[in-house]
Amino acid sequence: MIKKILSDSFIYTVANILTKAIGFIMIPVYTTFLSTKEYGVVDLLVVTGSIISVVIGLEIHQAVSRFFPESNNNDKITIVSTAFWSIVFLYVFFIICTTPFYSRISVFLFDSTKYKEIVFIAFLSFGFNFIYYYCSSQLKWQLKSKQNLLVSFIYSLIVAIITYFMLLYGYGIMSVFIAQIIASIVCAILSYMYSKEYYAFIFNLSCLKKMISFSLPLVFSVIMAYAMVYADRFIIKYFLSVEDVGIYGIAFRFASVITLLTSGIQTALTPLIYTHYRDKNTPASIAKIFNYFIILSILLICFLFCFSEHIVRLVANEFYIKAATIIPWLSISILFIGIINFAPGVFIAKKTSYVLYINICSLVLNILLNLVLIKKYELMGSAYATAISSFIYFMLYCVIGQKYYYIPYFWTRNNFKLRR
Repeated sequence: MIKKILSDSFIYTVANILTKAIGFIMIPVYTTFLSTKEYGVVDLLVVTGSIISVVIGLEIHQAVSRFFPESNNNDKITIVSTAFWSIVFLYVFFIICTTPFYSRISVFLFDSTKYKEIVFIAFLSFGFNFIYYYCSSQLKWQLKSKQNLLVSFIYSLIVAIITYFMLLYGYGIMSVFIAQIIASIVCAILSYMYSKEYYAFIFNLSCLKKMISFSLPLVFSVIMAYAMVYADRFIIKYFLSVEDVGIYGIAFRFASVITLLTSGIQTALTPLIYTHYRDKNTPASIAKIFNYFIILSILLICFLFCFSEHIVRLVANEFYIKAATIIPWLSISILFIGIINFAPGVFIAKKTSYVLYINICSLVLNILLNLVLIKKYELMGSAYATAISSFIYFMLYCVIGQKYYYIPYFWTRNNFKLRR
C-alpha cells in the first residue's frame, strides 16, 4: 500500500506543482490589473462560492467516494450517475431561485449594488466549477491519477490564459469567473470521457437517500469547516476593510504553496484508505507516511518564515507587501486543515456526526480568537487565530478517530512503549 500511496502522491503532487506554478505566475497578473479592493471582492466571492457549493451539492461527492470502492460494477454506475444528475438539478434550481436577488446579495457582501452583474457570473461559475469538481473527483475514486493530473493542469492553464487576456482587455473582476466557467465546461467533458463507463441516464431514489444519509451530516460539518477557514475574511471586512481582505487573500494564495505537500498526499491517500483500511498493515503505513510528511512540512514552513517578504517583493507590487508577514502563519493553518486524512477513524466508522461537532468547536474558537486578536494585531491577529484553531481542529480528529481506527502516531503511548 505504501508504494501505491507514494506513487499516486507523486503524480498528484506533480499535478499540484504544475497547477500551483500557474497560480503563482498569475499573482503578478492579479496584482498588476486588480487593486487590493478588487482582489478583496474576488476573494469574498470565492469564499461565498465555497460555502454555497457545500450547501447546494449536499456533499454527495463524499458519499460517492465512500461507497464507490466497495460496490460492484452495476452499483457503481447507479451511484455515480444518480449523484451526477442530482448535482446538476440542484445547481440549476439554485440559479433559478437566486436570479431575482443579485442586487441584494451585492449589497450584503459589498454594501453596494455595483457588483450585481459580477455576482451573477460568479454564481454561474460556482455551479460549473462544482460539476467539474465532481467529474474530476470520479477519476480519483477510480484511481486514475494520471488522467486526474492532466485534467487539473488543463483547467488551470485555461483559467490562466483566459483570465490574463480578459484582464488585458479591461474586463476586470469578471474575467476571473468567466475563465472558470469556460475551463469547468471543457474539463468536465474531458473528465467524463475518461470515466464515461460509469455515467448513464440513471436516477435511483433509494440510492440517493442512502448517499444523502451519509453526506447530509457532512454538509453542516463542511460548512463549519469552511466557515472556520474563511470567517476571518468577513471579520476583517467588518473591522478593517475590503482592501485588507484583498491583502489577506493574496497572502493566502502565497501560503497555499503548502498544498504542494498536502494536496498530493491527500488526493492519493483517501481512496486507498477506503479500499485497504481492513488490511492489518494499513495503520502502520499511514503513520509512517505521516512522519515523513510532517518533517517536509516543517522545512517548508521554516522557508516561508525566512523568505516570504522577498517572495512578495519579487512577484507583487508594493500595495501587497503587508501580506508577507501573514504568509507563514496561514501556511500553518492550511497544513493542519489539509491533513485530516491522516486521522480517518470517524470517516471509516461513518461517524459523520463527530465531524460536525469538531467543526463547530473549531469554528467557535476561530471566531472568538479573531474577534480578540484582530482588534490588537489587525491582519496578523487573524492569521494567529486561524493557525491556532486549525491545529486544534486536526488534533480533535486525531483524538476522536483513534477510538474507531487506531493509528500508531509517534506521540501515542503504545507506539512510544514499542519504540522504547
